[in-house]
Amino acid sequence: MGAKMRYKYGNIDLEDKVSIVTGASGDIGSAICEALLERGAYVNAVYNRNKEPLDRLAELYPRIESFQLDFMSEDFEKEIEMKALEIIRKATEKGIENKNPIAIASASIYLAYVAKIH
Repeated sequence: MGAKMRYKYGNIDLEDKVSIVTGASGDIGSAICEALLERGAYVNAVYNRNKEPLDRLAELYPRIESFQLDFMSEDFEKEIEMKALEIIRKATEKGIENKNPIAIASASIYLAYVAKIH
């Protein structure tokens, strides 16, 4: 039996899982991205203004792709849904069988969304 992998943020293996992280360029979002990348996941990072933290992660991990969406826009839900379908299609084309994709939204995105609908 081989040695277990030790990860910075726990010991969950996410090799070849496809994830979408919203609020990815903030402190919490970029830490979530790094934790997923560290475990071998493909990360699709959604940011609004500041791409710099994601560019730094891309230098270290080839499995991250970032894209800009404004979560306060009227069309955010439609845009994120279309992007998610595109991500799944690309993964399928690459031969990545992803029966259980991961979708993660940071707390700041959720709070902004709740404020938007009230």
